[in-house]
Amino acid sequence: MTVTALAPASDAQTPEEVAANLLYTDGKAAFDAERFAEALTLFQQAYEVLQNDFIRFNLGRTHAALGQCEKA
Repeated sequence: MTVTALAPASDAQTPEEVAANLLYTDGKAAFDAERFAEALTLFQQAYEVLQNDFIRFNLGRTHAALGQCEKA
């Protein structure tokens, strides 16, 4: 399974970016395992740390998977 990181490994990351990346990665794993409520929580936590288009996109996908189309 390939996981998309929020920033390339070669770039220096701030502690906030590292934390957001871990939450995002865990959220992707939860989403892929169809644990959508867990994925939503993890993506929301990641987005609180780092407002990023990858996280926002996955928040929308997760809301849609949960049938929350207005929020998606």
